[in-house]
Amino acid sequence: MILFQNLKNLSVLTLAGTEVNSEGVKNIANIPTLKILNLSWTKINDLALKYISLSKTVEVLSLNGNKISVSGLNQLTKMKSLKILSLEDIVFNSDLEDTLASIPRLKVVYLNKVSANPKSVKSLVNRIRWAAIYYEGVLQFPEE
Repeated sequence: MILFQNLKNLSVLTLAGTEVNSEGVKNIANIPTLKILNLSWTKINDLALKYISLSKTVEVLSLNGNKISVSGLNQLTKMKSLKILSLEDIVFNSDLEDTLASIPRLKVVYLNKVSANPKSVKSLVNRIRWAAIYYEGVLQFPEE
């Protein structure tokens, strides 16, 4: 989309609930000042994550309610600035733990209404340097 190429000072972009698809977000990574990106309940898939992972500035990413996989999420391990990730209401076909643990600066993740292994989530809370994980309505903090 040429639209995104002209938004050089944009820091927050919310496309939640729109008809945007993976090709529609192709140039979002080129917005040099983008910090917060909400793509919840859109028509994106794993291809969009490949494009988004090229962003050097996005710190908060919401992907709630989309058809994405753990394999697609693996693209986000390239994001050096991502600190907060929301993955609510998503069905994953494999374990999230290793992929989420590999996102370098991730501090907070929201995993409400996801098909994640509770033992894996509990392990994840203590395994990496996050401030918190929100899982199934409960905010969990690492053990001291």
